[in-house]
Amino acid sequence: MPNIFKKTIDQQKAAVIMQSCATRILLYGGSRSGKTMIILFAIVYRALRFPKSRHLILRRHFNTVNTAIGLDTMPKLYSLLGLKVSYNGSYMYWILPNKSEIWLGGLDNKERADKVLGKEYASIFFNEISEMTFDSVETALSRLAQKIPGCVNKAYFDCNPTSQLHWGYKMFIEKINPANKALWANPDMIAFFKMNPDGNRQNLAEGYIEDTLDNFSKAKKKRFRDGEWSSGVEGAIWKAPWIDDNRVGEMPKEDTIETIVVAVDPSGDDGITDENGETSNDAIGIVVALKTTDGHYYVIEDATLNGSALEWSTKVIDVAENRDVDCIVGEKNYGGDMVRQTIKSAMQTRKGRTQTRKIELVTSSRGKRLRAEPVSALYEDGLVHHVGYFHDLETEMVEWVEGKDSPNRIDALVFAITKLSGIKAEVTQERVTGLY
Repeated sequence: MPNIFKKTIDQQKAAVIMQSCATRILLYGGSRSGKTMIILFAIVYRALRFPKSRHLILRRHFNTVNTAIGLDTMPKLYSLLGLKVSYNGSYMYWILPNKSEIWLGGLDNKERADKVLGKEYASIFFNEISEMTFDSVETALSRLAQKIPGCVNKAYFDCNPTSQLHWGYKMFIEKINPANKALWANPDMIAFFKMNPDGNRQNLAEGYIEDTLDNFSKAKKKRFRDGEWSSGVEGAIWKAPWIDDNRVGEMPKEDTIETIVVAVDPSGDDGITDENGETSNDAIGIVVALKTTDGHYYVIEDATLNGSALEWSTKVIDVAENRDVDCIVGEKNYGGDMVRQTIKSAMQTRKGRTQTRKIELVTSSRGKRLRAEPVSALYEDGLVHHVGYFHDLETEMVEWVEGKDSPNRIDALVFAITKLSGIKAEVTQERVTGLY
């Protein structure tokens, strides 16, 4: 097999770590630094070394892994290696000449995930773990169990780093098991290596670093150019320990739940595309939280998305149905009538569903910091718990300071906890029927 895949110096260093005794290996760093390619090369190498072995490449969304890796990167790699493979389009896997298999999978579709995770694998690659929950990763790791003589089963991970609150930082950098917050009993099984685009210049388009990455905002440059984990910023209204120290792994018992709400904070652009056909990055904040009978609060879902009025209102209704919420909370000042009317319009498609829900519109008569401070105080007192990890929401929380526009995730979170806690706010109510 001809091998014209030329590793960069960083990829050579990463390969040494991947060949070590470690069985859980993270490559993290900036955008287009060669992380994914060297892991895929390792997967193919292992597949060729161990006949009839099976290997899995996972992302949160199947469409993403299929587009980015299935239709692009892997065919390029096979070509570079001069490797002839066959592809099973029905089950989404390649068959190598020695009968080894390399599968593609997503964690967003239960039927497809069950099909993929019904098998055992010698290698699993979790591509872009910033998008994945630790719970879903744990479930997938249970399938890292194929018994092949001489083969040590390994899991590979990569990401553009986000917040130090992310489970990936805890697991690899701090070597803490995110499941129980204890140090790994065998820390040698955990390894990581940082890679940045400077080390992959030979494979990048001219000007990509200088013209694109160097002109990002400070926060995005730190992540995508420098490959740094965010620790929050001075003056932020939320502190990382308030979130992380009170995190829980499971939902509270059903008989202790008092109230569940979903809060929505639409962006001003409503998913409108610009002259180039690009959608704005402004997100529609959708956060689900509940209160228990002992006076504690639990954030259980961040369903934030970027989309049209129909898309976000449909999502809110879906969440209301799935979580059996007691009410929907929105802001009256900016778009309250729009929130109400948009949800009503979306409900028209829910024929035959008549259970009553109500919308509560909160009037925000104070500044964003004053409105958020009582909620952050509840975090400081250890009364708010995140069920699992919400890396986008948590990153925004520890980086937001007064004077900056507060992201829609934070606004939705504040609306939800404000409603649940009874923090004084001017509220109007309208009972809405037909949600489902």
